[in-house]
Amino acid sequence: MFADPEIAAASLTRDQAGQQGLSTATAEIDLAVAITRPWTYERDPRGHLGLLADTDRKVLIGAWAVAPMAGESIHQASLVIRARIPIDTLRDQVAQYPTYNEAYLAALDELDI
Repeated sequence: MFADPEIAAASLTRDQAGQQGLSTATAEIDLAVAITRPWTYERDPRGHLGLLADTDRKVLIGAWAVAPMAGESIHQASLVIRARIPIDTLRDQVAQYPTYNEAYLAALDELDI
């Protein structure tokens, strides 16, 4: 949704995953605290990014963001979820700095898997 800030989501919610009998872990980060990008051009940095993982398969199954540019950054999560890229592989990447995509690494570090 192109609001201010933008709202974006991909794939399952925690409730939907529970209805499917999946074991999950979630992480939600405050972008103004976790990454540098909001401070590079905003006067009032804000936003959150959340991830939902299947703890048995160790892959992401959902993501959401309420943040500037959420409509652009959600595409990374959509691809990761669709391709079932393992979380260990995601944690082994180098994110561009400073970007909002850097938040994915910060959120992955918060997942209890």
